[in-house]
Amino acid sequence: MDVRETEIRKPEAVAVDSAPPARKRKSVVREYAEAIFIAILLALVIRTLIIQAFTIPSGSMMDTLLVGDYILVNKFMYGPELPLTDHRLPGLRQPHRGDIIVFKYPQDEKRDFIKRIIGTPGDTVQVRGDQVLVNGKALVRWCRPTPTSSWATTATTLRTAVTGGSSARTRSRARPS
Repeated sequence: MDVRETEIRKPEAVAVDSAPPARKRKSVVREYAEAIFIAILLALVIRTLIIQAFTIPSGSMMDTLLVGDYILVNKFMYGPELPLTDHRLPGLRQPHRGDIIVFKYPQDEKRDFIKRIIGTPGDTVQVRGDQVLVNGKALVRWCRPTPTSSWATTATTLRTAVTGGSSARTRSRARPS
């Protein structure tokens, strides 16, 4: 075995001036305030741009969604609306027939409507008696309106949900009251 000499050195004295200054600790109140602020900010961003919870208010979606059911809406799918503006971010895809959507009621923007899409822009939607026709073909399943709504309201809702109320080809015919 080889014996080697090692030199033992004394640790050099650390100069007091070169040490980093000790960090002053934040107060407990400030730490909680920062954590709460960040949590609220994240919740607002997530609710506004990504996902939002809704409660089903009426029986118009019966058999699929019951009154009081909760749904989570993926706002990113069709493009979230930017707060305080009329602009939207680009969506991942366009709405398809059969999708459940949430939109503002045209006569009262404070109310949210939750409906299933039965027609897309360019489709002709007609309500004749108890039958709904899309492009001249009867829908296989159609739920009647609730007793609190009228056929005219339902037809207007269908027209608005299908095209945002902008397509000239989309028609609805309400049953006389």
